[in-house]
Amino acid sequence: MIERLCALLEDAGVELSEEELRDVLWFAATTSPARSAEGEPTPSPGSTGPASGAADREDDGKGDQRQPAGPPTEGEPEPGALAPAGLYAPGAVRPAAARPARAIGVRGVRALPAARGLSRALRPLRRSVPSRTSFCVDETATAEWIAETGLPDVVLRPRPERWLSVALIVDDGPSMVLWQQLAAEVRGLLERQGAFRSVRTYGLDSAQDAAPVLRARPYAPGAPRRTARQLTDTSGRTVMLVLSDGVGPGWRSGAIPRLLRRWARHSPVAVLQPLPARMWPERGMPTQRLLVDAGGREGSPGRALSVRHPVLPRGLVSYDGKTPVPVLELAEGELGTWAALTGTGGSGAPLPVMLLDGAEKPVAARATAHVPEPTAEERLRRFRGAASPEAQRLAGALATVHPLTLPVMRLIHQAGADRGERFHPAQLAEVFLGGLLRRREGGAEEYEFHPGVADLLLDAVRTSDALETAAQVTEFLLHRQGSGPDFRARLSGDHGDSRVAEEARPFAAASPELLSRLGLLEEDSDDPAPPPQVPERQPVPPATAFPPRSYTSEQVQPAVMAVVRRIAEDDGLPKSVRDYVDKMLAEADERNEETGWRGVRTLPDLAEQLVDAGWAEHVAELREMAREQIEGLRSRDDLESRNLRGHLAITLNKLGEHDEAERELRAVVAISGRVHGAEDAYTLFARGYLVDLLSDAGRADAAEEECRTLIEAWERRDDDSRSNVEAKHFRRGRLLLDLGRVEEAEEELRVSLAMARELHGPTNHETVNARAWLTTALRRQNRLDEAEAEMRAAAEDCAAEAESEVDPALLTALFTLGDILNLRQRHEEAESLWHDLVDRTSAALSPTHWRVRRARRNRVDRLRSLRRYAEAESEADALVAETFASVGERHQESFTALRIRALVLDDRGRHDEAQAVYRDLLERQTAVLGASIPAPSPPGTIWRSAWGWPGGTRRRWRPTPRCSRTGSASWDRTRRRRWWSATAAQGSCRTWDAWRRPSRSTA
Repeated sequence: MIERLCALLEDAGVELSEEELRDVLWFAATTSPARSAEGEPTPSPGSTGPASGAADREDDGKGDQRQPAGPPTEGEPEPGALAPAGLYAPGAVRPAAARPARAIGVRGVRALPAARGLSRALRPLRRSVPSRTSFCVDETATAEWIAETGLPDVVLRPRPERWLSVALIVDDGPSMVLWQQLAAEVRGLLERQGAFRSVRTYGLDSAQDAAPVLRARPYAPGAPRRTARQLTDTSGRTVMLVLSDGVGPGWRSGAIPRLLRRWARHSPVAVLQPLPARMWPERGMPTQRLLVDAGGREGSPGRALSVRHPVLPRGLVSYDGKTPVPVLELAEGELGTWAALTGTGGSGAPLPVMLLDGAEKPVAARATAHVPEPTAEERLRRFRGAASPEAQRLAGALATVHPLTLPVMRLIHQAGADRGERFHPAQLAEVFLGGLLRRREGGAEEYEFHPGVADLLLDAVRTSDALETAAQVTEFLLHRQGSGPDFRARLSGDHGDSRVAEEARPFAAASPELLSRLGLLEEDSDDPAPPPQVPERQPVPPATAFPPRSYTSEQVQPAVMAVVRRIAEDDGLPKSVRDYVDKMLAEADERNEETGWRGVRTLPDLAEQLVDAGWAEHVAELREMAREQIEGLRSRDDLESRNLRGHLAITLNKLGEHDEAERELRAVVAISGRVHGAEDAYTLFARGYLVDLLSDAGRADAAEEECRTLIEAWERRDDDSRSNVEAKHFRRGRLLLDLGRVEEAEEELRVSLAMARELHGPTNHETVNARAWLTTALRRQNRLDEAEAEMRAAAEDCAAEAESEVDPALLTALFTLGDILNLRQRHEEAESLWHDLVDRTSAALSPTHWRVRRARRNRVDRLRSLRRYAEAESEADALVAETFASVGERHQESFTALRIRALVLDDRGRHDEAQAVYRDLLERQTAVLGASIPAPSPPGTIWRSAWGWPGGTRRRWRPTPRCSRTGSASWDRTRRRRWWSATAAQGSCRTWDAWRRPSRSTA
C-alpha cells in the first residue's frame, strides 16, 4: 500500500521517500480532530463552517465502491508476460509503450566523500567566547558579594557561546545544478560541526551578469530576495563561505568578485570550489598560489590578510591594495590550512587566492554569431579533447543507461570507482558539463544524451565494459549500498502502479539477492513456494580431513627452546630481538591440532632479527640447531613433520643459507604434492614460501616464474581462493619491479588493487599497500603526477574512515606520499608532512616503533635540504637514541643513524666532531663485519633504503647473492658503506651523500 501511494504521489509530481511518507501519515493521524461518541468529528472551537462528516462518508463510500482491477486495456502488456527484473531511473513514459513496474526507494551515494576529514579540518574554528548579549547568574560571585556587602543582589557573568557564525552562500546558477546535493551536505557538515553559533544558507544566482541576485534559500527561485548589506556582519564574527564553480556570467562580469571584496571588509571570506584545481575557470576565477599571513589576528577579515610570493624575495612583487580571497578545493588539506589561518591568525600558509582590487573588469564576451548545432561527432570530439580518461570511461558507462537522473549518475560513478582508477566527484561534472547531455523533454530532473552521442560512446567502449555497468552497480548495492539520501527508482518485472518505457535501459539488475538486501522480497502465504531441493551430501574424502598428528613437535620443540632460552639469558639483547624471544617463550607450549607446535612459526622472525642486529654468536648456534632438527625430519612425510621442516628451512634462509634452505623446502613441496595433490592448499602454501625464499636469495627470475604458475594454480581451484590470488598478484608485481619490468609490474599491481578493493574495501591496509606499490611502478616510469594524485586520494579516503591518527592504512598512504614529495624535491611541503608524522607517531606509538624512526630520518634529510641544520641536529640526536634503544648498537639502522648525525655535523662546519662520529662508526662496523673492505662502487648502485620502501611496509635488507651463499650472513652493502665512512674519517668531505648533490662550501 505504501509503495502504491508513493507511486501515485510521484506521478502527481510529489517526490517522497517511504520514510517521509510514513512520517506524513503519522502526523496526519495524530493531529486529526477527535470524534464524538456518535462518530462525528468534534469541531474546533473557532470553526464556523459545516462539519466535514458528510464529505468523509462520501469518501468512504467511494472507497467501498472500488472494484478489483479489471483486464488490461489495449496497449498494456499481459500481467503474466513480464520482462526480466531491473532497476530503472524514473522518467516520463507513454502509457501505450510501457512495462509495469513499481516505485521503490534506493539508497544513493554522498556527493561529499570525505566528510570526516573536512570536519577535522574545521576544528581550529571551534572556540567559545563570552557572550555580549546573554548572561547567567554567577552563584559563587553572588554569594561572595552578599557575604561581603550584605546587599541582596546578584552578580551576572556572560554565558559562553560559539565564537563564529557562518553564512553559506550557494551559487545556484545553471551550471551548479549538479552540486545541489553537495550544497545540502556541506550545510549539514557545518551544522554538525558544533563550531558555529548559527549556520545560514543563501542562494546566489550567478546567471545575472550585471547584478547577481541573492535569495533567502538556494535553488528556490521564489524565495525572498536579500541584499548584500543584509548579509554583512560588521562585528566580523561571521565567516562567509561561497560555494561555486566560478562558471556563471556573474563571475566573468566581475560582479561577484566585487561582492566578495565588499564582504571581506568585515569578515573572513573564502570560496569553496567543488571542482579540482585543473578545472577552475581562468576567465572568471583567476587564482595564484601565494603565502597568506593573518598577522596574528584571529578571525582576520579578508582585507587584513597579506600575501607574498612563495619563491621570489620579499618586495620584488607588490600586492598592495589587493584583497586576497582564498579559493579552496573541498579537501582536508587546503580547508584545514585556511581554518588554521583563520582560527589562530597564523602566517606563511600556502593557499590559492583571488586578488581583488575592486575594479574587476568584465571579461570580453565571445562572439555571439549564429553557430550551427554541433553534430554528435563534433560533441564527442570536443569532450574527448578536454576530459580526463576517467571521465571518458564514465561517459561510456552512462551511455548504457536510459533515462538518467543525477542520483543514478552518482551511483554509477561511485560503483565504478572500485576498478583501481582515480576517483573524484568532479569527473561526473566533466561529463555533465561536457556538452553531451541535455534535459529530457517532459522531465525536469531527467537527462539524456544528445541524439547519436550514446551510440558513438558505446561504439568506443569495449563490450565487456558496457555490459559490466549494471553488474557493477548491482554488486555495489548488494555489498556496500550507499550512504546518501534515498532516491526513487522503478522495479520492472513486477505488477505495480508505475510504468517503465520500453526503450529504457536499467542501471542495475534486480537479482533475488539484491531485492532481499533492499527488503523487497515478500513471502506469499497463500501459495508457498516449494522447499528448495537440497543436494545429497557426498561423503568427504579422507584426504581433505585433518590428518592425525604424529607428535614430532615433542621431539623438535625442546631443542629449539633450549637455544631460545640461552639467547634470552643475554642481557645485552636489543629490544627488537627481545620482543621475538619473549614471544617464543610465551608460545612454548601452544599446539595446533593440525600442524603441531605453533612457536616454530616465530623462529624465522627471530633469526632475521638476530642477523639484522649483528649477533653472530647466536646466529651460529641457531643455524646448527636448525640443521640438526631438519636431519631428523627428512624421513617423515606427515603434515606435522612437513610443517616443522618447512619453517626450519625458512629459518635457514633468514640466516643466509639460501641453497640449503631451497633444497629442503622443495622437498617439502614434493612430499605435499605426492600426499595431497599438486594443487592442494597445503602444497600451494608451501610453494608461496618458496617464492619468498627465491626472492631473498636474489633469484628474482625464478621467484617470478614460480609466482606466475602459482597464480594459475590458485585460479584453477573450485573454492573461493580470491584472497590468495590477490596476494600472489601483489607479490608478482613486486618481483617484476625488482626485475625492472615496470610496465608488467604496473599491470599486475592494478589487478591486485582491484581485487583488494573488492575483498577488503578501499581503506583496508591491504588495499592501500597495493596502491602504494602501484605508485612505485608509476615513479619508475617518471609518472610522478599520477603517483602523487594516487596517494593523495588514498590518504583522503583513509582519513575519512580512520578511527585514529595512527591508523595503519592512513600512515601507509602518508608515508608513501612523503616519499613522493622527497623525490620531487618539494622540500618545504615534504618537511611539513614528515614533521607531522614524527609528532603523531611519537605521541601515539611506542618511541621505539619503526615508523617513528623512519619519519625522523626523512625529516632530517628534508631539514638538511632546507639548510635548517640546528633542527636537523636535534632530530639526528633523537634518531640515534631511539635507534640504539630499539635495534641495538650493531644494527644496520644504528650505523645509518650515526652516519646521518655525522653528516649533519659536517653540514654545520663542526668537522672535528663529525670525524669522531665517523671513527666511532668505523670501529663498530669493523667489529661486526671484519677488517676486509671490498672495492667501492658508485653509491647509487649500492644504496637501497631498508626503510624507504613504499606502502609503509618495513622491508628488510637481504644479503646479496655474492655473500649470502658463504653462510656468513655478512652484508656486502654495509662493507661498501664502511669504505665511505673510512674515506670521510680520513678527512675527505666528499662522503657518499656528495654523489647526490654538488658539494657545498662550509665557509
